[in-house]
Amino acid sequence: VSAETGEIIASENRVMFDDMVGRPEGMYYPMYGRDDLELDAFQNEWVGIEGVDTLITDDDGTFVIEVDPQNGPFTINNSLRGQWVETVRFPDEITTSFSFETEDIENVEITWDDNNSFSDEQNLYWHVNFIHDYWKTIENEFDDLDYPLTAGCNLGGEGWEDYEDNAFSTLGGIYFGR
Repeated sequence: VSAETGEIIASENRVMFDDMVGRPEGMYYPMYGRDDLELDAFQNEWVGIEGVDTLITDDDGTFVIEVDPQNGPFTINNSLRGQWVETVRFPDEITTSFSFETEDIENVEITWDDNNSFSDEQNLYWHVNFIHDYWKTIENEFDDLDYPLTAGCNLGGEGWEDYEDNAFSTLGGIYFGR
């Protein structure tokens, strides 16, 4: 900075940035409820990094975002909601979410398990994405389902007794009993 005019003569950004890389994953039944559970990445899932950005995981379930490692620890906010599905747990009609802090930016592990979600929610998240991808491979131009479809589970209890052992769909979503 010029002492006479206050003009900036030269500048240099010395802030060091690095890529934060992560991947949400969870358990799901590949085809039937009697199958062994499998662990897989949750693609197209919204992941929030507090103070940085909210992004969507790619087709491999991975996210990459540039961060300043000096700003850690980072708070990761996650929910079973993504580009093509939002899982909802009844009777409270909530979208399951959890947050955690991490200093690690090279391999951020976001694990959906029985401590933070129901297996039905994980199953619905994985399978709705799977079906969306399936239809896109058959008819790529079809975009009538390119929005987060509500996928409700655990219907039942007071006021929902008729739905406990049932499943149904509406224009806005698919719903499954207990």
